[in-house]
Amino acid sequence: MGDPEAEAWRSGWTGTEVPLPDIRARVTAQVARHRRANILFFALNAGGVIANLLGQDDPIVRWLIIAWSVVLSVGLLWIQRGIACPPSGSPREALAYLERRIRMERQGAHLARWMYPPLMIFVAIYYRDLFGEDAIVVKLVLRAMFGALVVGMISAPWWVRRFTAAQQAEINAWRKWLDEQPVGT
Repeated sequence: MGDPEAEAWRSGWTGTEVPLPDIRARVTAQVARHRRANILFFALNAGGVIANLLGQDDPIVRWLIIAWSVVLSVGLLWIQRGIACPPSGSPREALAYLERRIRMERQGAHLARWMYPPLMIFVAIYYRDLFGEDAIVVKLVLRAMFGALVVGMISAPWWVRRFTAAQQAEINAWRKWLDEQPVGT
């Protein structure tokens, strides 16, 4: 670690039974996960747009999917502003980075809530006669799947908040412990 605050933090943990949490390792892992997720998201988004341009004859659907992809990408980039720079400083900066990361995940869930259901509903309505009159079972199964996906996306902020609650509690415990330490030792 190197800086005085980190060394004071490490020395405070030497006599305890609880191991020193390696916040910097957690931040490094989060940064790597964030980069992989961004690469995968934008590759899939670009692949969808390219497949749409090559295989879609209907101009309404073509331009709707392109516009939807652009708005989704811009929204994600807007949410992620300020998160790309990993901290290289003190444990407090590492905790602040982890808190920004949780906030970004929660905002991303709201983006999913407002972006995916309208697209799914449009596809379900626009392609309602895709399989003809005879494929009633296929239509019912697809509509049930679309309904489940819409419910899943609308409830995304709730389940992402539940998922990140444990991470936030751990960060809060670390911050509380850090705030209790004497300054300048």
